[in-house]
Amino acid sequence: MAFAVDLAKSYAGQVGRYGQALSRTSAEKFNGAKITAGMFVKIDPVGGVGLLSADTDVVFGLVARSLITEEYTNGDLIDVLHLGHGDSVWAVAKSGADFARGDIAQVIKAGADAGKLDKAADPSKAGAGDFVVVDVNGDLVEITKA
Repeated sequence: MAFAVDLAKSYAGQVGRYGQALSRTSAEKFNGAKITAGMFVKIDPVGGVGLLSADTDVVFGLVARSLITEEYTNGDLIDVLHLGHGDSVWAVAKSGADFARGDIAQVIKAGADAGKLDKAADPSKAGAGDFVVVDVNGDLVEITKA
């Protein structure tokens, strides 16, 4: 009997480690044009989740990687990860963000890169919604709560 082995280091939306909570995801209907695993979403007032689109949006969670697909479109059912302290997950970074281990990452809430991560402009002012970079793999970063 043979088994396939995937030697890739990481995938967007992949869990790095979890604490002891029993439930870390919620199934939500996606309301938006297109999103990929490893990107952050907001709660949609009409139900489900949607794309981040304004600086005032509240981040609900991160789109989990599915064994079937990594891209989702309007109306798809997606799993949204909710990070607790001590958990880590791989997320999509803004292209060219140049993260390093220990950097502070913030969710971009508006514009073309909404839902991705960028380096904090002032790391000394890290807040409750920010993350610490644990590992980097190209445009993917493993993050944990700051």
